[in-house]
Amino acid sequence: RSVLNSSVDMHVSLAQEIEILKYYIELELLRFDEQFEYVIDVDKSIDKDFTEVPSMLLQPYIENAIIHGLLNKKGKGKLSIQIKQEASWLICTIEDNGVGREFALAYRKKSKLHKSLAMSVTEERLLIINQNDSVSVEIIDLFDENQTAAGTRVILKLQLTD
Repeated sequence: RSVLNSSVDMHVSLAQEIEILKYYIELELLRFDEQFEYVIDVDKSIDKDFTEVPSMLLQPYIENAIIHGLLNKKGKGKLSIQIKQEASWLICTIEDNGVGREFALAYRKKSKLHKSLAMSVTEERLLIINQNDSVSVEIIDLFDENQTAAGTRVILKLQLTD
């Protein structure tokens, strides 16, 4: 119901967005037998009830981290979502310790899984959002000391409006 309600709104409160993300992640934990753990850390200085964000913008990145990064990992996965404010920007960092984008892409090609449309739809949404708001996305491949893939970090920067 929460997802349906938020899907009709262009913007929702950060509190609502976090609630929906928790529901989604908890469902995935049940679905995948708790193969990963997660933490959502929101800076205490942010008023979650009055801070507005584009609805369902973070979810596709979190889904990618879980489905393509963490579920292909041997051992327990970790998902971290950090939200902080820097000046007039809301910085949302999604980080996983999964297999990395290169392995995930090779795995998808090999297994001939259906093509995910989530990222292309999200990119189209970002273009629409950028007509009124400033948003940027940076995707960083993480490596360990042996230069082995060690996950992915996505940084979304959303300009806050007064």
